[in-house]
Amino acid sequence: MRINGAWGRPINLGPVINTPGDELYPYVSPAGDLYFSSNGLLGLGMMDLFVTRESKDGTWQRPENLGAPFNSAADDFGIAMMDASESGYFTSNRQGGAGGDDIYFFRRSGRIAAIDVLDLTNGMPIPHAELLDTQNGDTLQTNSSGRIVLRVPSCTTLTGWQEGFFPKSLDICPDDVPNGADTLFLAIALQPDIPQTLKGVVFDRTSGRPLESVKIKLESEGTCASSDLVYANEQGRFTLELQNECCYNITATLEGYEHVTQQSVCATGPNREQYINLFLQPRSKAMPVSSPADSTNYPESPDNRGNEQSRTDLFEDFEPSRPSSRDTSTVMAYKLNVYYDVGRSSVQPGSVSELLKLRDLLLKNPSLVVEISSHTDSNGNAVANEELSQRRANAIVRYLTSEGIDQARMIPVGYGEALLTNDCTDGVDCPEWMHQENRRTEFRIIRQ
Repeated sequence: MRINGAWGRPINLGPVINTPGDELYPYVSPAGDLYFSSNGLLGLGMMDLFVTRESKDGTWQRPENLGAPFNSAADDFGIAMMDASESGYFTSNRQGGAGGDDIYFFRRSGRIAAIDVLDLTNGMPIPHAELLDTQNGDTLQTNSSGRIVLRVPSCTTLTGWQEGFFPKSLDICPDDVPNGADTLFLAIALQPDIPQTLKGVVFDRTSGRPLESVKIKLESEGTCASSDLVYANEQGRFTLELQNECCYNITATLEGYEHVTQQSVCATGPNREQYINLFLQPRSKAMPVSSPADSTNYPESPDNRGNEQSRTDLFEDFEPSRPSSRDTSTVMAYKLNVYYDVGRSSVQPGSVSELLKLRDLLLKNPSLVVEISSHTDSNGNAVANEELSQRRANAIVRYLTSEGIDQARMIPVGYGEALLTNDCTDGVDCPEWMHQENRRTEFRIIRQ
C-alpha cells in the first residue's frame, strides 16, 4: 500500500494463495479477480494459471485452476484481461508455438464442461488421468478427484486413458448444456485392463452331485490366447481367467462321462466375474429320479410306459439342482430358472417361458404330483426369508393353475434358508456367487 508517497510493508497473502513453490505474475482484472501463476498448486502441467477472489471478510478464497485451454502440460503465465474479462492475453511455452515463450490471445466462447474420469467397475474417480482433445490436440490431466474443468468452444471428442485401463472416447458439444445451465457435467468411465474371471461348478447330470477332477479347457474363438488347463476341485469348482474382449468355447471332460462344450463364454462388459454351471452326462443312459430302492418314485411317460429311456427324456429340458447337504429326500430336484424382483414374490415376465416348460410336462403327464419349492440365501431374517419363499412358491402355483394345471397336483413349499447348498450360513463371509447358488426355485416329483 502506498501512503504519502511511500510504500508500506508488503503483506503476504497467506497459505491459501502461496505455496512452497513459485507464485508469479499477479494480475487484478477489471472485475476485481486476482489472477496469478503457480507451480505449487495442483495443476495440469508445470506453471498454471489460477484465479481467486477476496471475500467480504478480507480473506482470500481457495484458488481455482483455469483449466484448459488456458493451462496445458507446459508453463502458462502472465494473463491480462480485456473487455470485462471476455478476452485477453497470456504467455505459454506449450507445443505448437513459434519458439520458447509465446504470447496467446483468447476470447471466451462455448460452455464450461466438468468431466469426471471414473473406474467403470466401482465408480471411483481416477486421479491424474489424461484426456486428449482431438479438436486442438491438447493433452489434459484430471485433478486428484478425477475431474477436469474446461471450456468447450465447439464440438470435439475427448479420449481418456490411464495406465491399466482401456481408453474411452466421449463426444461433447456446447449445445448439450441444458437451457438455463452454464456448465455441462459429464463422465468418462474407463474399464480396467485386467483379466476377467470365470468361476463355475461341474455336476453329475444324473445325481446332481458335484464332480471332482473334471478337466476344464477354454479354446479361443479368435486370435485371443487360449486359457491354461485347470481341474475342478473336490467341490466341483473351477476358476479360469478370460482375456478382455475375447470369446471362448469351454470344454469339460471326465473319464466315464460324455464331454460337454459350452459355446460363447465372452469377457465383455463391466462385470469382472462370470459364473457357469456345467452338467456331465454319465455314459450309462439310466437317469433315475430317485433312489433305486424306491421304484414308486420313477414317473413314466403315459405314452411310453415301461420304456427306460422315457425316464431320461421326461426331464431332458430341465437341469438338476445342486442338492443341499441338509436335504434328506432321495428324489431328484430340478431347477426352475425363475426370477423375482428384490423382496417381491411376483414372477418377472422373463421367467414365463420356464414356467411354461413345467406346465407342458404336467399336461403331458397327468399322473404326476410335484412339490414346487422356493429357497433364499442366509442374508436377512430367517423368518422373513421363509415367509418370502413361501409367497414365491404360492405365486408359481397360482400361475400354473391359471394355465390349466389342477392345483391339487402342485404342493408349494417355502424353505427360506433352511436348505442351503453350501456353507454360507449366518455370519459366514461369502462372495455373491455363493449366495446366488442358494437363491433358487425347484420342483421334484413326490408321487404319481
